[in-house]
Amino acid sequence: MRYRIEARVTDEGNREISGRNAVIATYGSFLVGVSTETYLFQKGETIRATVYAKDYDGKPVRTSARVELIRNSYWSRSQQETVLVSQNVETDGTGAASVQIPTQETGEFSLRVTARTPEARDVTGSTWVWIPSSDQTWGYSEGRQIRMLADKKSYKVGETAHVMVMTGMPETYLLVTTEGRTVQSKRVIHATSPSASIDVPIQSENQPNVFVAVAFWKDNNFYQSSRNLKVPAVQQQLQIDIQPSQKQFQPGQKGSYALRVRDNDGKPVVGEFSIGVVDEAIYSIHPD
Repeated sequence: MRYRIEARVTDEGNREISGRNAVIATYGSFLVGVSTETYLFQKGETIRATVYAKDYDGKPVRTSARVELIRNSYWSRSQQETVLVSQNVETDGTGAASVQIPTQETGEFSLRVTARTPEARDVTGSTWVWIPSSDQTWGYSEGRQIRMLADKKSYKVGETAHVMVMTGMPETYLLVTTEGRTVQSKRVIHATSPSASIDVPIQSENQPNVFVAVAFWKDNNFYQSSRNLKVPAVQQQLQIDIQPSQKQFQPGQKGSYALRVRDNDGKPVVGEFSIGVVDEAIYSIHPD
C-alpha cells in the first residue's frame, strides 16, 4: 500500500499551506515478477520467460526463486490448480534470470514465480499464457461469443501481431478488419477449426492503437468482437528536462530555467516550447 501523509497549517492571514509526502508499506523487502515476449504458444513449444527481482528503489536483487507452470481449473465457486512444471532459478547481478519451460498440454495456464525474502516471507509474481488447440471448443455453449486474444501487450511498427480468435464453431468464414478512425483494411479468412490465428502486420498508420474486428454469420445469427492493439508512437515522444538557475527565489527576483529537449533516441530537438508559472496556493483550493 502507498500511504500519503499530509500536514496543513493556517497562518494569521487565514491562508492555508500544506505539505505532503508518501511512503510504501510492503509485505517483503523486494518484489519478483515473470514476463514472456508473447502470451501465445503452440503445443510442444518451449516457453521462454524472464524472472526479475528488485527492491522498491528499483535496484536489482540476487535471490533464488521457484518458477511454476500452473493449470487452473474452475468448478462452480472453487478453484483448483495443478503444477505441471517447476524449476528453480537464481537471479544475477541485474536481478534477472532466464527460464525455459516445455509445453505438452493445451489450455490457459499461469506462470508463477515465488521467492523468499530476508524477512522469511514468500513474495510472488505471475503472468498467464495460452496454448491453443485446433479442435478445442473452449467451453462455448449456446449463445456463443467470439473470444480474441493478442500475443503481446503492445507492438512496434514493423512487427506482426498474432491474434487468436476462438469462435467455438467447427468451420466458418470470418470478416476481419483493422480499424482506427476509418476502416484501414478488410479481408475474409476461412476458419476450419474452432480457433484461428490471424496475423496483423503493424504499420505506422496503426499508431497509437488499432482495433482488430472479427464478424461472421452462422445459423442465421450474427457474431462479432474486437480487440484493441496498442502501438505507441515512441518515435514521436520527447524527453524534456527543465532545470532552474537556483532552487528557491525571493519575490521580485528573476528566475531563469534551462530546457533540454531530446527525441526518443536521445538526439537534441530544435523547436518552439512554452513554459508557464502557476501559484501553488491555488491547489489548496482545488487539486490539479
